Amino acid sequence: MEVFPVEMLDEYMHLQSVSNDHQIRAIVRFKSHLDLEILKKSVMITSERIPLLGCMYVRKRNKRYWQLKEFISDDYIRIHTFESLDTNYVDILAEIPNELGPQILLRVFRNNMHDLLVVTVNHMIFDGTGLKEYLYLLARVYSGIETEVSSLDRQLGTLLRNITLLETIRAIFDRPQEIVEPNFLKIGEGTSPTKLNILRISGGELKNIKEFCKAHNATVNDFVIAALANSIFEIDTITDSVSMQMMVDLRRYIKRHKPGEFGNFASMETVSVSKESGNFVKLLISISEKTRKMKSGLPGLRNILLMKLVWTFLSLNTFDILLENEIKKFSISTSNLGIIETDKMVFGSNRVDDAFMLTSIKKQPAMQLTFSTFMGTMTLSILGEYSEENSNNISKCLGGIKREIQRTAE
Repeated sequence: MEVFPVEMLDEYMHLQSVSNDHQIRAIVRFKSHLDLEILKKSVMITSERIPLLGCMYVRKRNKRYWQLKEFISDDYIRIHTFESLDTNYVDILAEIPNELGPQILLRVFRNNMHDLLVVTVNHMIFDGTGLKEYLYLLARVYSGIETEVSSLDRQLGTLLRNITLLETIRAIFDRPQEIVEPNFLKIGEGTSPTKLNILRISGGELKNIKEFCKAHNATVNDFVIAALANSIFEIDTITDSVSMQMMVDLRRYIKRHKPGEFGNFASMETVSVSKESGNFVKLLISISEKTRKMKSGLPGLRNILLMKLVWTFLSLNTFDILLENEIKKFSISTSNLGIIETDKMVFGSNRVDDAFMLTSIKKQPAMQLTFSTFMGTMTLSILGEYSEENSNNISKCLGGIKREIQRTAE
């Protein structure tokens, strides 16, 4: 069987299992029923274009590689029929692909009017941007617009070759922010079933947020981070500072980038936030200043370059030990997966009326706030397995974000 080389970030994402299930998800609701035979054929075509979807991940003592396996369409797709579609979505997230392959699973939940498509993929294959690009590709293949199989370049070297020696030195010696872990979520003894907390932000509310941010020279991303931090400070009154990881898309360093860049090019950058005596505007401005400074530098590169040094010069076992310890340091992160483009989500004559992205199922005390936007509506979500106390705090946290959103209209 054909084998493919492993990228450093593949192994890094595999190690994420200490804190999450390292899967990412997209939920897409259609106004009517899909043609299931066309969908099955489309999935097989996309698996030819992206062969790693049909591989198993092989880990031996000092060796890692992807091995191609033979799968049929039924290995990639599950069909479920319901009288109604549960908007809680918990049950439909239960089944995931595994590293024995295939690396992607599409589940169609059908009632008498609609289809709900849940796409779950191993984060080792795609990051959030890559999953969006996969949805766009699937839509084009389903619609008969694109059937050709083209080459796939997911090598980290494609990214790093654009980084100069001076930039490499700057990034490596850039002083990281101090990590401050809050007592917001605790390592409880018991866990509850997987719970998905969702907060919908309407087009009108999003417009208010943008106007509020413009008045304070901030971004919507800054606002969400500030609202999250403020909610944590309200719940954990002892803590007066907290560190969060922000997702950084490393495609920013790929020159002449074109849409369709599949793969996992996600990195993280730390932002430390201090309590501003209950003043949300001061908190927002402080975060905005920090993120602007971060963006003016080389965000996301330091960790990747240091990982690359370990990956290149030390053993795989050493890489695994060092990275697992790093992964355990962080408990709170945010991931802005941007806009899901409406005009690229057309499946033949079938139209999409709702879509949003979800990241991995976190294990306490880790938590990730994910947000994406479709047709003017932003969806914020937190997905994880938590004790009752932690679950209640997460619900309070989203409630606090909602209150800050409502204040923008005052």
